[in-house]
Amino acid sequence: MDLVHAKLELHFSNCDSPELIKTVFQSSKFSSKIVGQRSVGILPSGTVSFKWTPCSRALALFFVRAKLLLSRGSESTPILEGYKQSPAASLGARLWKRDYAWIHDVFGSDREGSPLLRQILIGINVRQKTKAPIQLFLKTKFLPVEAIEIFIRDINISDDLIALKLLSTKLLEQWSPGVKGKEDENSIEGKQVAI
Repeated sequence: MDLVHAKLELHFSNCDSPELIKTVFQSSKFSSKIVGQRSVGILPSGTVSFKWTPCSRALALFFVRAKLLLSRGSESTPILEGYKQSPAASLGARLWKRDYAWIHDVFGSDREGSPLLRQILIGINVRQKTKAPIQLFLKTKFLPVEAIEIFIRDINISDDLIALKLLSTKLLEQWSPGVKGKEDENSIEGKQVAI
């Protein structure tokens, strides 16, 4: 599948207590953008909805941290890694279930009905069959980190190292209140891997 021309925008409400409020996903597989909006009720035509769940929080954290790695000058492949009750566990479990509709809605599906997000991320041990950590890697040849844009209140912060670090810290604190930026088993790191 050719997703080389994929682009993703994530729009957050603010930086103090950030919540993902809008997504825009483009792929060469679709003739138009897929716009996702965090909402309940009636949406504009052509817009899909999603909720601010642990899974969507984990995904938002992952993409923000990917941009942070790039802004720091790293050429490593972004990875989300953790154990039970980590962002990696939440996202990994949902990504490989067939009944998680918002992932299909926000990222689209292929002809077989699999969400395109599964083709953008590689999951290792997502079903937790071993004692090894769950690992999710971004396939940067399908969705380059440069093609991800991060906005806060319609201001593009994609190249702002300080704003990305603050947003990343606040998202991590929401995941584990009181963590204060501690990045151990729930961290997102860069690794040199060929994907």
